[in-house]
Amino acid sequence: MSEPPKTTILKDPQSTDVPPTIISATPDEGEEATRIVNKITEFYKLEIWHNGIRQNVIPIYKPEVVIGRGSKSKPVDIALQGDLEISRHHLKLIWEAGNIYAVSEGRNPTFIENQLIPAGQKILVRPGITIKVCSYLLKIQSPRV
Repeated sequence: MSEPPKTTILKDPQSTDVPPTIISATPDEGEEATRIVNKITEFYKLEIWHNGIRQNVIPIYKPEVVIGRGSKSKPVDIALQGDLEISRHHLKLIWEAGNIYAVSEGRNPTFIENQLIPAGQKILVRPGITIKVCSYLLKIQSPRV
């Protein structure tokens, strides 16, 4: 016995005068149903400042983000250019169970709110704090900002 078609009602949430669109579909014999992927979640934003000028605000969608100068052999997610004191892999930001952690991986120091981060140690950071990577300042923002 054949399964009845699955019905999905789609309605534009912005419109009040357009009737909903109705789509009916069942997988054909031998075909697999489409796997629905979860919506991409923005964990937080990273505001990047260099020499007192805001350069960018980057939404972060990955649980681990590598920051540094980067190179062909050591790619980074966020490249900080123009300062040779920054290591190729200088800082890693990790999203874990709703918290953000910073791990200093550079040869030169990294500071959180003017406190030195010990190299290799995972330090909890919160939205609103400032991380100093040589001549750059990184500010963590909650995704709603």
